Amino acid sequence: MSNQKNILFVVYGLIVLIIGVLLVPVKKVWGPAKDLNIQEVSYSPLWKLVDKRQDINGYHPIYELQIGRLLYSIFIVTLLFAIIYFAFIHKRNR
Repeated sequence: MSNQKNILFVVYGLIVLIIGVLLVPVKKVWGPAKDLNIQEVSYSPLWKLVDKRQDINGYHPIYELQIGRLLYSIFIVTLLFAIIYFAFIHKRNR
């Protein structure tokens, strides 16, 4: 039974790693400071949040991390794994 718990925690850790580092929700904005235009909303790795090579009408795009969506995604994954743990693995250990 302990082996199943370890596998579940490893899978949970991998999914949280993917959601928290490799596929974070970002919003790409550009323009003057008072009038920012949203170009796209997507998922990208953390290390791609800074890109000085692009130039849109003389402005460098800024990638804004959407923390609310990130925390919501991690919360949903945690809730699903908690349900799996308490419904299947914890029940078998009794």
